[in-house]
Amino acid sequence: MAKARLDTAGRLKLLPDGPGVYLMKDRQGRILYVGKARSLRKRLASYFQPSARLDPRIEVMVRQVADFDTIVTDSDVEALVLEANLIKQYRPRYNVRLRDDKKYPFIQVTLAEEFPRLSITRTLKDDGSRYFGPYTDVKALRKTVRLIREVFKLSSCKRDFSRRGRSAQRACLDYDIGRCAGPCTGRVSAEDYRELVRSACLFLDGRRTLLAHQLEKRMASASRKLDYEKAARIRDQLKMIEKVVERQKVASTGGHDQDIVALRQERDTACVSVFMVREGKATGQQHFFLRGVRKAAPAEVLGSFLKQHYLAAGTIPKEIVLPGAPAEGGLIDRWLEARRGGKVRLTVPKRGEKRKLVEMVERNAALRLSESRLRSVRLPGTVSEAVQPARIALPRSLGGRRAHQQRQRALDELGQLLGLAGPPGVIEAFDISNIAGREAVGSMVVFRDGRPEKDAYRRFRIKLARGRDDYAMMAEVLERRYRRALEEDQVLPDLILVDGGAGHLGAAVRVLRRLGIGRVPAVGLAKRRERVFTVGRRGPLLLPADSDALYLLQRVRDEAHRFAIRFHRKVRGGKIRRSVLDAVPGVGMVRKQALLRRFGSVEAVARASPGEIAAVPGVGPVLARVIKESLA
Repeated sequence: MAKARLDTAGRLKLLPDGPGVYLMKDRQGRILYVGKARSLRKRLASYFQPSARLDPRIEVMVRQVADFDTIVTDSDVEALVLEANLIKQYRPRYNVRLRDDKKYPFIQVTLAEEFPRLSITRTLKDDGSRYFGPYTDVKALRKTVRLIREVFKLSSCKRDFSRRGRSAQRACLDYDIGRCAGPCTGRVSAEDYRELVRSACLFLDGRRTLLAHQLEKRMASASRKLDYEKAARIRDQLKMIEKVVERQKVASTGGHDQDIVALRQERDTACVSVFMVREGKATGQQHFFLRGVRKAAPAEVLGSFLKQHYLAAGTIPKEIVLPGAPAEGGLIDRWLEARRGGKVRLTVPKRGEKRKLVEMVERNAALRLSESRLRSVRLPGTVSEAVQPARIALPRSLGGRRAHQQRQRALDELGQLLGLAGPPGVIEAFDISNIAGREAVGSMVVFRDGRPEKDAYRRFRIKLARGRDDYAMMAEVLERRYRRALEEDQVLPDLILVDGGAGHLGAAVRVLRRLGIGRVPAVGLAKRRERVFTVGRRGPLLLPADSDALYLLQRVRDEAHRFAIRFHRKVRGGKIRRSVLDAVPGVGMVRKQALLRRFGSVEAVARASPGEIAAVPGVGPVLARVIKESLA
């Protein structure tokens, strides 16, 4: 490690013209920033040239620098890995960094042991173990561990599994209740136990279809050998795995492994959501928060996240789908391929199904960031049921007054920006949710004085609009809502907010004018770039990123979206349970599930040949012809 003083320009010339990492320090020796460079000499000299054009965030940092250290590496990839490790270790103030990254837990499988154990850990070691994670939802992590132990019977205790230890120990409680194979008792061989471990690792990797095929082969083999007890155990494992697979949605027709990554960035915080697809099925979603992103470009934030996240990730997929090109994308690509030991593609889709997936994950990131912001300022908010925070009792003299003042400030600012007569005391917001026009629903949420009034929420089943016409659906919902309000002489809101751009707002305004209440102010909030559309203004209104008024509109819009999605899932769930297969003679619940599991949808069953349908367990050629004729 070489040191240089900033007051001696000649010291910069002594630095090598090669790759490495540099650490910027203040007068107290605290590390302010960690960076990497292909040429340490050129990069560091660029910081201290009078004519240098630096990012405002970096310019502030440079004014505090009193010294720096450098570490020379053999390649750019080594520098990238070392940079990510040092950022994680020192958490410098001016780096984009994962928030609380040291606290994320992993599932550990101790493969170096004769009888591997399953445990939860927050420390990664190079000890031959396999790590799965990180998990941002500890509740989901513990549920996964319970499922693994229940299905695959892996041990999690610290008993001695050597021959001497096994001969001297009694079975533990987990063995008695069927949650452990009992390696401590000697009743399971190392080979059989290793089979269980391999199956558990496939399950944790998300390769559940491949695992099911392997278990079916093992079950058939055990049956041929007349080992019916083992075959029955494998059958039970298969049933539980099939239940998990049934609950997963098909997210990709390619059938390969993907991570879909999306970013939402506001003020000094960003939320990155990672949607994991394994074998074409969605297996989970993780949300990560990053600090130090103020005035940082999205490409820099995305690049920093990829380096820090995949440095510790237990699995690297074949494809990572991104909302935009990350900084140093080519270098990150090469590093990921070296880590995975195979090809890794960084894809930035512009259209099609992958682009729709990115936009969906981006909406989730925006919602999580909104929830985080609500919790951090102690505002009563609209938090997803899956991540409901613990309620914190604050003294009225502090938390309540501050929250009230922030809400009032946001309402005052919103009223001024929109040219309203005063702050909008009552805001009603609307959103539409559907899949390609099917099972379409609408939602209305109400905020009074900046707080959700959940008793006033309403939900709508779309009855008249047909096809993928979101504008017609929005018009139908507003027509029904305000026609009833006029009939019942209800008080109208101070502001109407629709989730969408100029088209959605235009549809809403036409309804209001037709009903004779065009005087009620209405605005639209488009998700992309958070543009505010108003009546009578030619272009969108771009509010400042740190505007309290924009935060209020986002909070109201996100709550309308959450409420619509929740109702849509309920409607869709009821639709899925009902199927035209129910009307086919001889097809009950079990056969219907087997057919849908095999083909994915009723349409796919209708397109299949009688031979393909007959190959489904429990169907056969006679019933296959009946099914084909009924669906035709």
